[in-house]
Amino acid sequence: MTLRRLIFADGEWSHFQDDILTVNRRLANLLAAARSYLDQVDHELVGLFGAESAAVVAVRTARRAEYDQRFGYRAMEALRNYLQHRSFPVHNLSFGMQRDEASARVFAAHTIVPSVDVAELRRVAGLKPAVLQELVAKGPLVPLTPLVREYVEALARVHDQLRTAAAERVAQWEQTVKAAIERARSGCGDSKIGFLAVARNEKAADEEVQLFADLFDRRQLLERKSRHATMLASHYVTGRVPEGE
Repeated sequence: MTLRRLIFADGEWSHFQDDILTVNRRLANLLAAARSYLDQVDHELVGLFGAESAAVVAVRTARRAEYDQRFGYRAMEALRNYLQHRSFPVHNLSFGMQRDEASARVFAAHTIVPSVDVAELRRVAGLKPAVLQELVAKGPLVPLTPLVREYVEALARVHDQLRTAAAERVAQWEQTVKAAIERARSGCGDSKIGFLAVARNEKAADEEVQLFADLFDRRQLLERKSRHATMLASHYVTGRVPEGE
């Protein structure tokens, strides 16, 4: 949005409203996905390990800790409920330009700041009172981006606890599948598409499970892909080129 505004000098009121709606839509997608993740993880862990298992307790404890320690987590959870039951939470979008004199050449840094209007949240009502008071203390307009980064980082930290809690069992499960694949290869020869484990009763197959090595590679890929998300709140992306280049 900032780049488009810089290039095309796009400052019409209608386009500005479209940008606010775009931010709200993307925020809604993020918050809905996060809620689905939290609900599904809890359900899956109970199914895999049991309701009172160490893995379930560890993840639920991590969620409570992130909620208690991070305002971004509390705010995003409250805004999700507000968005679902009341209205869009992002009311303000400001574009700015500042001189950047960190090098011998002077640049103009263009920025965008989506914000929530605390007075509007209070007028519509429906936001958790304790979180609303925290927002009031931060000012009439509260920038959204730091809250989102902190929330996603908190979710990544919860997921990191999930991986730690499940690591031993995951290793055992993978070894079981790998051993089954090797038995199939030794008895049937290699396969380009994998194998099928079948549980049978006296008359027919009860259950079928595909066995293939790509599953392990994908899990490891996803771990590598998201390993930096636990540091998201302290990082940002810029188009600035280092001095001398």
